[in-house]
Amino acid sequence: MGRARGFTLVELVTVLVLVGLLAVTVLPRFLTRGGFDEVIYRDRLAALLQQAQLMAMSRASQCSTLLFEPHRFGIPRREPSQTHCDASLPSVGEAYASPSLGIRAEEAVSTVTLSAPAQLSFDYWGRPLDVSGTAYASQLVIGIQGESSLKLCIETQGYIHVC
Repeated sequence: MGRARGFTLVELVTVLVLVGLLAVTVLPRFLTRGGFDEVIYRDRLAALLQQAQLMAMSRASQCSTLLFEPHRFGIPRREPSQTHCDASLPSVGEAYASPSLGIRAEEAVSTVTLSAPAQLSFDYWGRPLDVSGTAYASQLVIGIQGESSLKLCIETQGYIHVC
C-alpha cells in the first residue's frame, strides 16, 4: 500500500500560526493612516511658514500673518491682488488666493489638532512675532497631534525646522 500524501498536522498548525502573526503585525499598517495626516500637516505648515517669512522679508505683501485654528491654518487672503489680510480664515466653500495659502475647511482633518498661537507673523528680518508684534524671546514650538505627535520649531532668529 502506498504512502498517503498531504501535510501533517504539525505543518498545518505551523503555517496557521505564521499567517496569524503576519496578520496581527502587518495588517494594521495597511488599514490605518499611521500618522500620515500629521506629516502632511507638518510639511504644509513648514512650507507656508517659510512662504510667509519670505513675503515679510521681501515686503511684497502686507499680509504675511498666519492664523491658526484647532484643525487648520493659513494666510487669510482670498484674492491674489489683495495685499492686506482678512480677519479670518476662509469658511466652507471659500478658497485661499492662488497659490494655496493654507488648509481649507474642506481639507481639515478632525483627528489632527494643532497647538500653536492664534496668530503668527514675521518681521522684515524673518524673525517670528507674537500677536502684539513683539519678537519671541525663546524658541516657538508648534505641536501637531493625532495618531502620532510631531513638532515644528521656529528659532528666535527665524530658522524653521522639524524638532
